[in-house]
Parts: sequence; C-alpha cells; structure tokens
Amino acid sequence: MRKMKNIKSHLSEFKEQLQASKNIVILTHHRPDGDAIGSSLALALFLKKKGFFPQVIIPSAFSEQFNFLKGVEDVLNFETEREKTIRLIEEAELIFCLDFNSIARLNQLATILSRAKAPKIMVDHHPEPDNFAKFEYCNDKYGSTAELIYELILMIDSDYQFETSVAEAIYTGILTDTGMFQYPSTRAETFKIAANLFDAGVNGNKIFNHIYNNYSENRLKFLGYSISEKMKVFPDKNAAMIFINREEIDRFELGIGDTEGLVNYPLKLTGIKFSTLIIEREDLVKLSFRSIEDFDVNDFARKHFLGGGHKNAAGGQSKLSLEKTVQKFIRILDTL
Repeated sequence: MRKMKNIKSHLSEFKEQLQASKNIVILTHHRPDGDAIGSSLALALFLKKKGFFPQVIIPSAFSEQFNFLKGVEDVLNFETEREKTIRLIEEAELIFCLDFNSIARLNQLATILSRAKAPKIMVDHHPEPDNFAKFEYCNDKYGSTAELIYELILMIDSDYQFETSVAEAIYTGILTDTGMFQYPSTRAETFKIAANLFDAGVNGNKIFNHIYNNYSENRLKFLGYSISEKMKVFPDKNAAMIFINREEIDRFELGIGDTEGLVNYPLKLTGIKFSTLIIEREDLVKLSFRSIEDFDVNDFARKHFLGGGHKNAAGGQSKLSLEKTVQKFIRILDTL
C-alpha cells in the first residue's frame, strides 16, 4: 500500500477529494471517549454546514455525559443498527477515521472498514499509526484529536467562523483528553485554541459540569469503595493499582463511562508516579495505565499487555482471568 499523504503537504489534492465526495462517514474507536465523540461531532456539524452529508458511526455506545452536545442524536451505533451502518460504510464516498490509528481499534467494525472501497482520512494523535488511509493528519505531540480537527477545519476553510456547537464539541475533546489541561501533552497552542473556542461562545463551566459534576449516586459510592477497598499501593515502586471484578460492576449498577477517570486517583498520592486500573469485562480483562514524569506507559502497555497509547496514558488487555492478570502485573512490576 502507498504511504499515506499528509493533508497539510497535499492540501489541494485533499480538498479535491473532499469536494468530489458528498456522502461521508465519520468513524471513531470502540468505547468512544470525549475526544472521539467531540471530534466526530465537530467535523460532522462543520461538513453539514458546508453542504456535505456526513454520518457519524460508532462501534459501541458512549457515556451519557456527552449527550448535551449538538448532533449526538444523529449518531449511529453499530451494535444497535448493524445493517444500516454497514450499508452506509459500503456506500460512502469518503471515510474519516478519527482518534484511532489502527483498524483493530474499531472492534467488530474493523473488517467492514477494511473492505470499504472509499478513500480513508486518518486524523489522530496517537504514536505509530498503521498505514491504512489515503490521507493523514496526525501528530502525537498533540494532547487531543480535537485540536487536529480544529486545525483541519481551518485548512478546509480559512475564513470559517466557528459556530458555538462546533466549538463546544472541540472543547469537550480537548478538555477530556488533556485531563482538564493537566497532562504533559497540553501545549501553549492548546490554550490558544481554547481561548478561540471561548470567543466562539463556549461556556467552560457549563461543559465542565456536564462532564465532571454529573455522577450518579452509585458511581460516587463506587469511587469511594474502589479507593478504600480495592487500591493496592507499592511504595517501593512508586506505583499503585486498583482492580475491579464483574460482580462489583454489577453490584454498583455501573453504566458506560462510570469507571472513566478512576485510574487517575492513585496519582494523587505523594510519591506515586505509575497507576494501573484493571477491570474484568465480559470477554476479557481491560487495563488502563497512567503516569507522571518519565515513566512510559505506552511502552509498558505494548510490551506486556497488547496495548499502547501515549507516554503518560495508555491501555491494554489480557485474556487471562482477573486474578491471573493482577498476578502478572505484580510480577512485571517487581522487575522494574
């Protein structure tokens, strides 16, 4: 396969491809987070305004905390509308792939995208992208894909005045994937973009409350339980771990996204620089890794748990039982 063409370096060719396409599909990864949803909706709203017919398709459901965003009601979930989503992907003239750089991140949609004939556009901020798209706009120095979408929109139309709905979607992606502007990937330019989005009508306090001050009673109780009962600290390794089984997820009646952010809490402990969350899902065990300073969790996830991500934020998985996965993690930690 030919090497992907960078959009900035081949802008005229990209614009020609875009203008020749009316029916456009926008895809993002399995278990979409705020950056995935925000980026997808922002691009869809912009393209719709420009006269295109975009359709956001997700492989699986996302958290209700993002339901305030405009356009969310038009998103199609592959799990609940399988035939329609497959048909739209097969009939698409152009497919944007946002916030993922490996087709495997689409879960069950991976095979369908692989056989789709439409040209693909990858926009992403994760390292080491697979070469499956015609065009790419990727930079792993960015804290979010939403920042790249902001720039892409202005490359398509340099005179575009951001509507509040588009700005809110982009800001949501930036806010969530930079850890509320705390992660090392937060750049000076990130704040400049945020300021421009505020000028376009974004109410930062409103968005913050929708996302972070919107817990159910069960979720808050689960947070306390996880920290008090399920956290194990390894002071000599500057590390901590939280592990959750299926029974606990069911007992607290957790919904989609209710474990989001839990992995960050151990990093609040003095001296802890590496935090891991291990959760037993229906078909496998999922791991989330976070770090501060120099410990590279992307490298750790790739080496040991079939995963990857960023230097300070990554994910992985295990086909072992929860108990054996925890044991494996502790054995590996002992070697660090």
